[in-house]
Formats: sequence, structure tokens, C-alpha cells
Amino acid sequence: ARHPALAGHFPGNPIVPGVVLLEEVIAAAEAWLGTRFHVAGLSHAKFLAQLKPDESARIDLVLRGPLLDFSVHRHETAIAKGTLNITRAART
Repeated sequence: ARHPALAGHFPGNPIVPGVVLLEEVIAAAEAWLGTRFHVAGLSHAKFLAQLKPDESARIDLVLRGPLLDFSVHRHETAIAKGTLNITRAART
């Protein structure tokens, strides 16, 4: 709720920006894999519903070689899904 991007996204009706959701996906994936990695690309991403700053979300991950499929859910509602292309090298 205190993320600096929320103040302008959108005043009076804040939602969590998609880029913040992607940052959380990457952080969760690095914790799950136990290593940092480089995102070589975003094959696709769909943002299906809004997430409010005070709502919790669950991140599900599936690794398929260099492809990392993700989905983000608020309760049972999918709010985002996509695929990251990753290489297991430290990000700079």
C-alpha cells in the first residue's frame, strides 16, 4: 500500500501497476529457484483484473526450461498471467 507508484496510479482509486506485479513475480521466482536470473524477454502477459493496494495475491510459477510461466490470483480470480524468458545469470 506504500509503494511509490501507487500515488499516481490512479489518484483516488489506486491499483497496483502491472510493472509492480511483474517485479513481485520475478522476486517470487528468484526465491523459489534459489538464484537470481536475467529476464531476456516477456513472451506474453495479460492483465485480466485489477489488484487494489490492500488486497493479497498468490503467485503460481511453472518452469519449462528457459520459460517461466506465471499466474497471479486474488482468491480464485486470475488477475495476471504470462511467460518470461529467463537465463540463470545474475541481473545487474
